[in-house]
Parts: sequence; structure tokens; C-alpha cells
Amino acid sequence: MIQWLGDLGEADRDRFGSKGVNLALMARWGLPVPDGFTIGFEEGRSGTLSAEEQRVLTAAYAELARKVGSSPLAVAVRSSAVGEDGRELS
Repeated sequence: MIQWLGDLGEADRDRFGSKGVNLALMARWGLPVPDGFTIGFEEGRSGTLSAEEQRVLTAAYAELARKVGSSPLAVAVRSSAVGEDGRELS
């Protein structure tokens, strides 16, 4: 469900989306991309999080805050379906 930007690659595009993968690539190229993570869902699945998924998301947010050295941490959230960023739908 959670994938850190530093761990994303081309193979993750279908599950985690182009925006996350592109941010990961830009960071590898040395561009100034803030650290972060993506949340992936299986196709056709509801966006409602289970209690365990909520726990994992909360832990990831806390880890990001620790990495950045700020708590509470202001974040930007980009939410869309994986396929929305294609040439036909963008």
C-alpha cells in the first residue's frame, strides 16, 4: 500500500501512478523533490482504508515527519486514479 518515492521505479507506474514515479525519477536526477510516499490501491478497489491501512498510513506520516525533522508536518496531497494522468484523460 505505501511506497516511498525513493523506492519507486517504472514497474510501479500501474499501481502507484505516473506522478509518484515521475517525482521519484526527478529526485534521482538531482532535482529538488521533497521526500514523500505514495499510496497504491488495486484496480477497482474502494478508497476506504481499513484500520490496519490507517495504522500504516499514520506510521508513514510519522516517519516522514521524523525524516524531515518537523512535527506536525504540513504535506501536499495529490489524489487521483492511476489512469487519469494518461494522454487521453489528462
